[in-house]
Amino acid sequence: MNHNNLEFSRPIAVADLPERGKVMNMHATNEECAAIAKRALIPNVSKFELDAELKYLPQSKILHLTVKIRARYIQICVLSLEPFEQNSEFNFESECLDAEQIHDYMANLDAEDELSQDGLEPIINGHLDLGELAVQNFLVLLDPYPKKPGVSLNLTEATADADKIKPFSALKSLKNNI
Repeated sequence: MNHNNLEFSRPIAVADLPERGKVMNMHATNEECAAIAKRALIPNVSKFELDAELKYLPQSKILHLTVKIRARYIQICVLSLEPFEQNSEFNFESECLDAEQIHDYMANLDAEDELSQDGLEPIINGHLDLGELAVQNFLVLLDPYPKKPGVSLNLTEATADADKIKPFSALKSLKNNI
């Protein structure tokens, strides 16, 4: 995996994790925040940080992650088209397994367990990019139709205006002229 092209790359060597697990805190630089905003197609990300608890389960060779993302960013309201700032916290959990072992692991699961393992993330060459995984989850958890607080769609006003507009009135005047 080429970490140079990623906005917020934070590779973790799984073999270096202590048996009791590890708690980590990571912050994006201003440049990384700008790159995350560009990838998310939003005007600005001014803060992107995460707290993560990593616990390696040696018997199953699975790395369990519990992550909280805190972000401050600007989105465009779909109703007013005005930019507005959001402060959000996103939580996600993930299970990670060596990329070469995922196929074997999935083959040994029954159908019910398979459904719960859809989010199995690959550990590649002994590393997991926690920053990239956080950015991916941030992108998925962003509201695709953001609405600025206090802005609503007033359908009664729009309907009243529509009733005043008679699209065929111009044709009626042509008919009368024939």
